Amino acid sequence: MRIRAVNPNHKQHALNFICHDELLAFQVGSFFSQVDSLRLIVSEEPLPEFDVDCYAIHESLLHFVLGHEAGRPATWRPVIGFGPARQLQSAFSLGCADYLKEPWEPEELAVRVTRVFQSRTWMAGGDRRDGIRLFSNKIENNGRCVSLSVNEAKILEVLFASPEKAVPREVLYYAIWGRMKNPVSRVVDVHISSLRKKIQNFIPWEIRHVRGEGYLLTASGSASASRGR
Repeated sequence: MRIRAVNPNHKQHALNFICHDELLAFQVGSFFSQVDSLRLIVSEEPLPEFDVDCYAIHESLLHFVLGHEAGRPATWRPVIGFGPARQLQSAFSLGCADYLKEPWEPEELAVRVTRVFQSRTWMAGGDRRDGIRLFSNKIENNGRCVSLSVNEAKILEVLFASPEKAVPREVLYYAIWGRMKNPVSRVVDVHISSLRKKIQNFIPWEIRHVRGEGYLLTASGSASASRGR
């Protein structure tokens, strides 16, 4: 496995860029050599977690890296996928924190990585709700944990802040992207679908869709559940 480090002596966050395309790796490396806040390590396979803070992985390798979630440690670093637009939903379903649709520029990757680190800092201490601890990359309940993508954690935090109240899609979209909702985007629905599967039978809460209003976090089996599906 060939490994090449950019800014090897830098003490800031380290990004492991995993790619088999030599030209793309060169272009990304050239840009990151001028970025003081990020240390780039280019390789063809993921490096151990203690060496890096974030991974950027081509969509063709995502399932190999993220497809075996049961064996993934709770401290798994966030992953940013990149590739064709048609793989967007699959990437988020596998647990990516973000996804770059081709074509993209190295500068955009740097911005997305920075956003991921900001999100992890935002929830680094673990937010508590009824004995449940929510982090930027997982949710804990009585010593057990389930891995979450950064965006899934953001959505769950917003829903926990207003239990039993419908939260509009626009609010959830803004929580993820920091801007107003794209009218044709279904990214919130993709994250909600993944979240429902992850928290089902894990915490005593469920996410319901309320027609014309948004999404509702309600106690499992409560009367509020009849408002949506």
